[in-house]
Amino acid sequence: MRKENLFIITYTLLMTITVPSLAALNENRLDVYISLFILEYFVANSIFRPRYRTKHDFLALILFTIFLYIVANRILEILLR
Repeated sequence: MRKENLFIITYTLLMTITVPSLAALNENRLDVYISLFILEYFVANSIFRPRYRTKHDFLALILFTIFLYIVANRILEILLR
């Protein structure tokens, strides 16, 4: 099986496990789901495409920017309480 197919299958499996797990924990915040999906993307990407660097992956740059925005918002929310 090609690495691209394994990547897609693994990423789909990780997302499929994440959603019911967070739902079972009564997690309702969308940013938690998005953050975990982004982290799962990077984990699956590093396993199946280790030579494929981030500078060539525009999706990874966009996802990383979104992740940083979510983390910065969460930190500011905690600090400003």
